[in-house]
Amino acid sequence: MRITAKKILALAVPAILLAGCTSVVLGGGAAVMNIFERPDVNLAEKNYAAADYLMQAGGNFADKHDDIKAVALQNVTEPALSTRIGRVIARQTGDRLQQLGYRVDLSDVSNDVENSYPYVNPSADRQPDFVLSGTYFNAKSKVDVKLRLVNARTGNVVALFDYGLPMSWEIQRMTKPKPQIFRTTAPQPQAQTNR
Repeated sequence: MRITAKKILALAVPAILLAGCTSVVLGGGAAVMNIFERPDVNLAEKNYAAADYLMQAGGNFADKHDDIKAVALQNVTEPALSTRIGRVIARQTGDRLQQLGYRVDLSDVSNDVENSYPYVNPSADRQPDFVLSGTYFNAKSKVDVKLRLVNARTGNVVALFDYGLPMSWEIQRMTKPKPQIFRTTAPQPQAQTNR
């Protein structure tokens, strides 16, 4: 058997690519690459990987004919405040699900320019079968993210994936809430009745 340079290269490239991959066992027992701990991997790559792991668990429940609605993730400590990170995580996760062939409505987490493309909002007029949602929590050195795929009819969580994002300057900026103005009215004095 003759070993050629092509054969050596064919064996060496996968070995080199796999050399940097280590796995970590999460509470659910799923082995995942350390993509979530590496600060050199960008936010989109981490959210795409999270979508892949989420659908490994949810693939038995959701198929590619179901409609999935992506909604912004909520901050655990301030659920009423809207932040960019909640929309970006949901949009990027939904983008990845679309790449995998799922029908995902991203209208709630996309801006007006993105909504003008027909592939972004394929099923906005129908009730979704599943909702892609979750929460996040700002810790000192990271943001803890909890993604959920929920059956819209029963409310049952069919898939979940929890991961951490290292707190970079970009992520810190995206977790700042948008200032909002609330209008309040002063309570009206109650009329006193004489008895």
